[in-house]
Amino acid sequence: MEKNQAKRIEVSSDAATRIGIAQEWIWKYAAETEILVIAHSVEAASRLHLEVVGAKGAWFGIKRFTLNVLASRLAQGALAESGSAPASSLSFTAVVARAIHSLQSEGKLSYFEPVATRPGFPVAVAKTLEELRMNEVHPKSLARLARGGKDLAAIAGLVEQELKESKLSDRAALFRAAIDSTRLPESAAYLGLPLLLLDVAARSRLESRLIQELAASAPDVLATVPQGDERTITLLEESLRCTRDDGTERGDGGTGEHGPASSSDEKQRSTKLHLERSVLSEADSPSETGSSSKAGLNSEVSFTSDVNSPSNANSLSFAKQHLFEDSTPPRTPLDSSILLRNWPGEPRESVEIVRSIQAEAAQGVPFDQIAVLLNSPGEYRSHLEEAFSRAEIPAYFVKGTTAPDPAGRAMLALLSCAADGLSARRFAEYLSLGQVPQPEASKDLESAWVGPSDELVASAVEEEAGEMARRGDGETGRHGDAGTRRHEDLVTSAEPADSPLTANPEDSEVIEGALRAPARWERLLVDSAVIGGKDRWTRRLEGLANELLLRIKETAPEEEAKVESIKKQLRDLEALSAYALPLIERLASLPHKGKWGEWLAHLRELAVNALREPEGVLATLADLEPMERVGPVELHEVQLVLGARLHDLGVKPPPHRYGSVFVGSVDSARGLSFRVVFIPGLAERIFPRKIVEDPILPDQQRRESALAGLMTRRDRVEFERLALRIALGAARERAYLSYPRIDVQQSRPRVPSFYALEALRAAESVLPGFEEIAARAESTTRARLGWPAPERPDAAIDEAEYDLALLTSLVEANDEGATGRAHYLLTANKHLARALRARSRRWLRRWTPNDGLVDPDELARQSMASHQFSARSFSATALQNYASCPYRFFLSAILRLEMRQEPAAIEVIDPLTRGSLFHETQFEVLTSLKAAGMLPLVGAPLRGRPLDGEERRKLNREEERTLDTEVRRVFDSEEWRGVHRDEGRAPTTDSISTAFDLVDRVLDRLAREYEDRLAPAIPKVWEDGINSIRADLREWLRRMADSDDGWVPEKFELSFGLTDRGPRDSDPDSVSDPVEIVGDFKLRGSIDLVERHSSGRFRVTDHKTGKARADKETIVGGGKYLQPLLYALAAQKALNVRVEAGRLYYCTAAGGYEERVVSLNDFTLQTVTAVLTTIRQGLADAFLPAAPEEGACGWCDFLAVCGSLEEIRTRNKPKDRLVQLRGIRELP
Repeated sequence: MEKNQAKRIEVSSDAATRIGIAQEWIWKYAAETEILVIAHSVEAASRLHLEVVGAKGAWFGIKRFTLNVLASRLAQGALAESGSAPASSLSFTAVVARAIHSLQSEGKLSYFEPVATRPGFPVAVAKTLEELRMNEVHPKSLARLARGGKDLAAIAGLVEQELKESKLSDRAALFRAAIDSTRLPESAAYLGLPLLLLDVAARSRLESRLIQELAASAPDVLATVPQGDERTITLLEESLRCTRDDGTERGDGGTGEHGPASSSDEKQRSTKLHLERSVLSEADSPSETGSSSKAGLNSEVSFTSDVNSPSNANSLSFAKQHLFEDSTPPRTPLDSSILLRNWPGEPRESVEIVRSIQAEAAQGVPFDQIAVLLNSPGEYRSHLEEAFSRAEIPAYFVKGTTAPDPAGRAMLALLSCAADGLSARRFAEYLSLGQVPQPEASKDLESAWVGPSDELVASAVEEEAGEMARRGDGETGRHGDAGTRRHEDLVTSAEPADSPLTANPEDSEVIEGALRAPARWERLLVDSAVIGGKDRWTRRLEGLANELLLRIKETAPEEEAKVESIKKQLRDLEALSAYALPLIERLASLPHKGKWGEWLAHLRELAVNALREPEGVLATLADLEPMERVGPVELHEVQLVLGARLHDLGVKPPPHRYGSVFVGSVDSARGLSFRVVFIPGLAERIFPRKIVEDPILPDQQRRESALAGLMTRRDRVEFERLALRIALGAARERAYLSYPRIDVQQSRPRVPSFYALEALRAAESVLPGFEEIAARAESTTRARLGWPAPERPDAAIDEAEYDLALLTSLVEANDEGATGRAHYLLTANKHLARALRARSRRWLRRWTPNDGLVDPDELARQSMASHQFSARSFSATALQNYASCPYRFFLSAILRLEMRQEPAAIEVIDPLTRGSLFHETQFEVLTSLKAAGMLPLVGAPLRGRPLDGEERRKLNREEERTLDTEVRRVFDSEEWRGVHRDEGRAPTTDSISTAFDLVDRVLDRLAREYEDRLAPAIPKVWEDGINSIRADLREWLRRMADSDDGWVPEKFELSFGLTDRGPRDSDPDSVSDPVEIVGDFKLRGSIDLVERHSSGRFRVTDHKTGKARADKETIVGGGKYLQPLLYALAAQKALNVRVEAGRLYYCTAAGGYEERVVSLNDFTLQTVTAVLTTIRQGLADAFLPAAPEEGACGWCDFLAVCGSLEEIRTRNKPKDRLVQLRGIRELP
């Protein structure tokens, strides 16, 4: 140890001054001298080293560390010898959670018992315990506290025990090991060197003790401290064993609202307070220091100010000197060194900061000489990321940036899949994230192990990783940074490995290193109606495979393309089943309840087997290992813990910040200086943040003698003030102060904080009012919340802002000046040009091709040739869409667009499902009743001609095909045989009961099939819906039995042109070809019911299960009700019988069991022919515009295609081309 040991503390409000003092201190040594530099951050140490080298040309001996990293480095040997590992922050919190759980389950907590199970309690306790342990507060001292002391002492003691048993070293244990290691020869490389402490923030006794050990052996010590950091100054004085010769204690006087007042006279004189080094005897020296002190050494604390220089006398220098002081500067107006701004909301404030940075760069300020310092990073970081990205300005985010983590979100989607009953929708979400692993990827857990990521943990391997990176190995310590992988790693890893070419890729299960067709698997999940449930997954996927095989068999041999398409779906389905079913099995095996250790084992297996990039997830799971004995916990609790940690990916910043704007917390700027600094968020609750007491250890208890030295609410207030001091002190030329004047989320105005007022008072000697400061800030910022663009186009940060700003100026310009100035938009992006032209043409007072299918080119006309009446068939439902809107008819019937389906469990029975279930039950019931001779259900003997032998045999064959076991059970009953023993005997009331029983049995069976296919979310709602259908069917049968109009049900589901229907789904007289009814028009469809009258006449009925919306005198209803007449004509042609009428029968309670009968005569035939002629002409002319009738858009499935303004636009179009359309809309 050197006898002439010098120790000095330099305190200044200006960062550049402190850095300059540090540089001069280093320069007094030779370039080859080894110097230990401990800075507050890696960036500060690197910047100082670079400036030293830049000034002197070379410097070989500087060793740079942060205090945490140096402590980790010193403690490595001790940790290795004991077999311990550093505990990350999350790991320490997990240990605390485990200790709390153990005590709470054993009933050993009293004061904290009501809140011990709350999710945030372990986090709060962990934060308090870390502070207590870093300040060496013994649990016995805690036990003496009146409120919660015994509980907290028990938790602290158990945490200590758990750390030892788990062989984990938290930050306090690591610092203690580092202090002890200073006596060992292995640490000689870091001891006995000149020591520079560059703006290090000392907050605890253990930090102070480590500094003390380092300084004890150093021949020369210099510490720089920002003005106002009284806690650090006090702890450094303790570390150097110094006292002030004048007896003053900074920080105890001047207790005004703005904080501890310093003497301005003292600062202006740059007074040096010489401190005498305490002479400690060997006996007085603490044994743990391992060193003795020498007398007669020089120590001093200097408070330095550069304000006396006339060149520095501006608003910024005044603000640095007088901020939160009782002193005031000369009364001078605010100059350009401090600029005040306000903006409507944090997102806009971030954009305007980037705009100002762009302007500063245009004036010659390098990007790396600009900083954005945040007191509340969470409020601004995402907005700044987006703003810098838009402006293409490089930014260095100290804590890195965040990006959506595909692997983490895929893991959460799988857990949601398990939580939602193996939901197919959640599984589809997992597939969409692109995390299906490579088939050849290793599934070995040991080889995939990833350790936790934390500064204390990473510091132990960063030197080795850096050396390996310099050698070019590429092995840069993947385990250490798995939790914060670089974005480039993600992009690279997403690229598939080269795979050998195959003769036919479709025959391979693996294509380009990936499983075949994950992109098409979602469609298969919809088609198979998996919905959820382990058994259902297997059953439905197998069912879809069988259905596809059946389609192949039923497809004509000459349709090779269709067969190959089905085979391709089958191969995709096989690949989906091979991958998904084992994964579903794994999800189904997750425990209902279990300890964290069991959960972690399952989750590791799941991550390795289901994720392409599992490293980040595995790193998070490694952090949770200390919680393995906590439990039992359920799946939703696991989701809560993992959700916040896996949703986003932390992307590390680049190795160097040079050439980029510095963006970080105010604390990260300690030891750094910039030409221009932006300080956003000077509004209440942002800067300063709301200060509250520690909920675990209140201030009153912290002030007790045993806990003296712990931070209180007053200290936290001082740290908020210190933050503004540091932020202003980091600026050399200019500081931008800004605040959001609107809270966008809560839609309320915001006012500047008192800190903004204090900064202006310190700069110009006058304390402004809130209204004055708002007026001054808004005088230069005319931004509007609803218009995200600057006033001048040349101030835009991206192309979108430039375009908006230019268009704004053109709106206010005269026609001559505006002509042609925005023409570049049409050439910059061909898609934008087409979109703008299309949108503008839709508002023209003439029909254009952008209004639907209007005046198409020759190619489109050729395509429409295959959709003429003479070339294809149409259904009545498709034709009815024409009257509502010709373009809707075009999209549905010609382009065959439909709503996208998702595999989701239904909550209520929708109208389509209800109608389908109703019609299928009707068909089976009527078919069975007819086969059994029970029709008509009337109170008189059976009427109508008797069946001949061929018809009887046909009915018997039909009975064999349609009657299932449940139906036969009805007709084999004694009741049935007794009533119908004589064939001509009339049915009685008992036969109606039998028919009701038949309805119940058929409906129950079909309902079970539908329930299996649709998996309703709420069983009670589904049951109520089925009972409602049951009641409607029973009433329909009762009314049929009571009817005496002479109509007898004859045929059911008579289909024509529906080749996809089998004999079980339609009447035996159905035909596979469409029926040509009027001219060359061919109709396809299915008639619900054909009735025969005793007179030989026939009538067709279309059953409706909704409300009776058609007028009672309806014929075609303005072209919207074509089924009665078209089905009547089709039945007449297909059956070669005379059909008297068509009928709409609203056969449910919702429709009031009303009917709309349309007679088939010359007038009605002429009416329906007029409708068909209009549609035929529209197809021939290829004129199918978006011309909806009033109110049609509100019910249209294609609203997203057209927008909601088509009715308004159509009113301005010429009416001459819509004469025929308007004509059919007026038909009765």
